[in-house]
Amino acid sequence: MKSTDRGLIIQSPHIDNILGGEKVWEIRGSKNKNIGKIALIKSGTGKIHGNCDLIKFKGPLSKQELRDNQEKHQVKDIDKVFCIYRCKPYAWVLDNYKEFETSIPFDRKQGQVIWVDLSDHGRKDEIFAEPNKTKEI
Repeated sequence: MKSTDRGLIIQSPHIDNILGGEKVWEIRGSKNKNIGKIALIKSGTGKIHGNCDLIKFKGPLSKQELRDNQEKHQVKDIDKVFCIYRCKPYAWVLDNYKEFETSIPFDRKQGQVIWVDLSDHGRKDEIFAEPNKTKEI
């Protein structure tokens, strides 16, 4: 899949569950234009821990759809998520994940809260290399 040159910042334990193959939907409040290979950044570390393919979006999802797919997104408090995203949560569907043996540091520019531009990163080819694992979605 084509690289987006972008890294998505994700908090623990969610990023760990994605890299472990247990979580294949990331719940967010909107769609975006970054379909393709993305880097996975653990929030607060300043490091890239892996990559995956962001293959599509589903939504906005109803509470029932969130309940029916809980094993995919692993969110326990459906009502809270529904409220946080103003009743319009989206599933960002992930596949082909790869966890790096050693995390890769990066410099985050001011204002980059969800996405980090990695187009100028010196190890870009390594960051966006093809993954070695896949999980049925």
